[in-house]
Amino acid sequence: MVIEHNISDELHQLNLKQLKETIDNVNSDPIFNLSTAIGSDMYYFNNSFGEFKHELDKKMYENKRKYEK
Repeated sequence: MVIEHNISDELHQLNLKQLKETIDNVNSDPIFNLSTAIGSDMYYFNNSFGEFKHELDKKMYENKRKYEK
């Protein structure tokens, strides 16, 4: 889990894009294939942090299922 404090949505999206590109670069090597599941969102304090983590976890598993097909 990565927590970034005081970050804009634009910077969050840029960081997420760079992470996905790095994973794709690692996966371009036929010897090593990195499997990941990413759930990403912004926390606005309108629910508990536990609920927020639960929602991210659901997004992570939705992402994982998409790539397992």
